[in-house]
Amino acid sequence: MIKWGVTRNVRMLRVCYWGPDLILLRYCASRARGIVAAARPFVRVETAAAVLRLFAAVFALTFAAQSAMAASVGMVTKVENQAQVGGATAVVGSIVQSGDQLRTGPKSRMEVTFKDKTTVTLGENASLVVDRYVYNPERSSGELAVSTGVAAFRMVTGKLGEMSNKKINASTPFGALAVRGTDFWWGRLGNQSAVLMVSNSMVGVAGDRERCTEEDYRRGRCRCAVTLSDSGQITTIERSPECPEGERNDRRCWKCPAAVRYATPAEISAALSQTQFGLASLGTTTGTLAVGLAIFAPLAGFIATTQTQQTGPGSP
Repeated sequence: MIKWGVTRNVRMLRVCYWGPDLILLRYCASRARGIVAAARPFVRVETAAAVLRLFAAVFALTFAAQSAMAASVGMVTKVENQAQVGGATAVVGSIVQSGDQLRTGPKSRMEVTFKDKTTVTLGENASLVVDRYVYNPERSSGELAVSTGVAAFRMVTGKLGEMSNKKINASTPFGALAVRGTDFWWGRLGNQSAVLMVSNSMVGVAGDRERCTEEDYRRGRCRCAVTLSDSGQITTIERSPECPEGERNDRRCWKCPAAVRYATPAEISAALSQTQFGLASLGTTTGTLAVGLAIFAPLAGFIATTQTQQTGPGSP
């Protein structure tokens, strides 16, 4: 062994050093005997290099994690059954970034909470893309823009809705929803799409998405547009019957929104049950309506009171 020289013994010590068993290192060192003294500087260099590589790896992982957090706009806070963020399976804690596509499968739900505490809840078979998100509390400004399909989703604005300079929009197959701090729902009710305001303050629903701004909504200058401004108000949108089924995402296939009215308790229940957790597996209309009516009875009572005040107690 001695005759093989320093080089071979150094190589042997190197193999032993990277081995998982320190006893093997002692064994190899004892076999090398006098060559160990010559190999010690090499072992110290290799040890220092290993420590540096370890610190570099830890630093790289930390930097990558910090970069991901800095680029994130929110995270998944609830998930039920199959859901995805981008191409990855969604779990509680999954990071959401601008440009990510959020998707749910059959009988699934997913809730995403943004940095300002705005929440977006997707019903089953839904798809939503986070097009843009800006949150600047120091300047009281922010923006949230999403694109969605025909499946149900619910948005409850957080601090973003309280800012003086904000822009919150949702692009749908029909057109655009311009939102001022509020809690609203979009989805299918029967053969129609609908927008339901759960609580104040304003949602503008317009088909001419390129032309309408929030100022246009306030001044009533939007064509093919309505404004929801009270809790429980709803508007429905029909798809033109002559439009091919494959063209449902073409906004020219959709009619203008119907006149604003107050939703019935059954409509409120049927809508909100589509984005409520724990109801995906019930599978019965009776169960869904029963639970929804129990939860949203106060809202239905508020609507009835409002309608009475509008018609007057002596009205027929």
